[in-house]
Amino acid sequence: MSDTRIPSRAMTLSVIVPVYNAGSLVDRCLQSLVDQDFPQLEIILVDDGSTDGSGSACDRWAQRHPQVKVVHQANQGLSMARNAGLAIARGEAVTFVDADDAVDRSTYAQVVPLLSGEVDMVEYPVLCGWQGPHPRLLSFPCRTYADGRSYWWQSQAYAHTYAWNKVYRRSLFREVRFPEGLVFEDAHTLPLILSRVRRVATTDKGCYLYYSNPGGITARATGKQLQSLLTAHLTHWDPSLDARFYARLLNIQIDVCRLTAAPPQLPALLPRGMNRCGALGCIKILLANILGIQCLCKLHRLVRHR
Repeated sequence: MSDTRIPSRAMTLSVIVPVYNAGSLVDRCLQSLVDQDFPQLEIILVDDGSTDGSGSACDRWAQRHPQVKVVHQANQGLSMARNAGLAIARGEAVTFVDADDAVDRSTYAQVVPLLSGEVDMVEYPVLCGWQGPHPRLLSFPCRTYADGRSYWWQSQAYAHTYAWNKVYRRSLFREVRFPEGLVFEDAHTLPLILSRVRRVATTDKGCYLYYSNPGGITARATGKQLQSLLTAHLTHWDPSLDARFYARLLNIQIDVCRLTAAPPQLPALLPRGMNRCGALGCIKILLANILGIQCLCKLHRLVRHR
């Protein structure tokens, strides 16, 4: 059994939980937070204009637990709810939890102490599809990266830009906020955080319990929303540096072309490391260079409708 005892001077942590019509799931989420083996905890619930009684549930938790604070605001979306929590957070470290998810009891006791020395952000495992028929663990090696750029490429962070399975020094958000009105807000925000970190650590300790929602944004994203995701990546990162990253962007671009009439944003090129992106990825990249991305999108559309 792992030792989850807290050092005598542990860093304080603010947990920001946006809540919007979460129903009974908010109780499951908050129970997992108040049960944490980590006493230096501030839990900030941001009721984002809920109409189903979730706001009243937040108030009841605050009445019973002094570490819980509640902010009520008109509905403004996930980004603005997180930003409202950041505005009043007082912990030296900060993290985020979605109201339909939960956090394993020993997580913060194991992860927060890793924010030591020059480490400004720690990423920890996720159990995807928690409480579903086929849960999948996304874990990480116990490793420290020299800077945010090394972490992005070497850990393939573009595949897990989630805000919620990470603990950050709150100072990283001094000049950073989540973008208003955008979906895939994490992909827009993480590069800004990585440009400010000194070092990043990953760990196999702790676990974020992610409740997969088949009706969630990833499953029902529009072409415009996927275009915003593609823009977020292209704004901050050079796709020629890694074939696996480029192949991922190419798949997004194909979906954007399928759902919109917009011309391709992604340039056709041969990125580094073609031997690392798998056979299908290599074929798509080569076809994009031979036929052009627009023709590849049309070919993909024909194959899809056969």
